[in-house]
Amino acid sequence: VALLVASLFLEATSLILDGGQDLSPFGWWTPFLLEGSSHATLVILFPIIPAVLNRAPLSAETYRWALPVHLAAFLVFSLLHVTTFVAVRALAFASLGEVYVFGMSDPLVWLYELRKDAFTYALFVILVVLNRAAFYRQLERAAATDDAREGGRITLKCGGRTLRLRAEEIDAASAAGNYVEVACGSKRYLARTSLAALEALLIAAGTPHLRIHRSHIVNLNAIREVVPVGTGEATVRLASGLELPASRRHRVRIAEALGEPAASSD
Repeated sequence: VALLVASLFLEATSLILDGGQDLSPFGWWTPFLLEGSSHATLVILFPIIPAVLNRAPLSAETYRWALPVHLAAFLVFSLLHVTTFVAVRALAFASLGEVYVFGMSDPLVWLYELRKDAFTYALFVILVVLNRAAFYRQLERAAATDDAREGGRITLKCGGRTLRLRAEEIDAASAAGNYVEVACGSKRYLARTSLAALEALLIAAGTPHLRIHRSHIVNLNAIREVVPVGTGEATVRLASGLELPASRRHRVRIAEALGEPAASSD
C-alpha cells in the first residue's frame, strides 16, 4: 500500500506538472482521479498474487510449470485492472455529463497497459515471496528456540542439511562472515546463522556457554586453561586443543564464571 500511495502521488503530480496535460473536467483533481482509480484497483486485486503463489509456488523445482500459470494469471490480472479502472473513470466523468475515452479498441493502448501491469505483477510477486520467506524464518527461529528451551537441542542449517545438536556438545562457536563455525570436539560445522542468534539459543538451552570475544563463544565445561597474553587479554584453551582469544572486556566475566579471582588488567 505504501508503494502504491507513493506511486500514485508521483504519477498524479507528474501529470499536473506537465504543461500540456488537460485537467478537465475535475481541474487539478483529474490526475488524482485517473491515477487513483488505477492504484485503488491494484490494491483490490493484490490478493490474487498470494492465491496464485499458493497453487503455483516459484522455485527451482516448480518454475517450468509455475511460470505458465503465472502468465495466465497476469493476463487475467491486467484485464481486470484495466476494465475496472476504465469503468470507474467512465462513471466519474459521466457524473459531470462528460464522456471518458480510453481507447479500448486500440491494441497499442492494451500493449501500453500490459507493459506497466507486467512490472506491477512481478513487483507484487517479489513482495509476497520476500514476505513469506521472512515469515518462515521467524517461524523457524521460534521453533528452534522452543526446541532449545524444552529439549536442549540446537537446530542449525548447514548447507542443505539441518543439524540438531545437543547444546552441551557444542564446545565453541566463532563468527565466520555470514556463517558461524561450530566446534563439537574434533568436528566442525559451518552453520548459516549469526553468533548472536546461536548465543540466544544456547541461553534458552540453559547451558554454560559464555561470550569471550565479540567473535567467539565457548562452553565453560570445555575450557582446560585460560592463559594471559598481556594488555588484559587472554587465550582460552579447550580440552579439544582448540585455542580462542578472549578480549579484555570479557576476561573478568570468564574468571567470574569459572569461580576464579579476576586478574588485574593493568
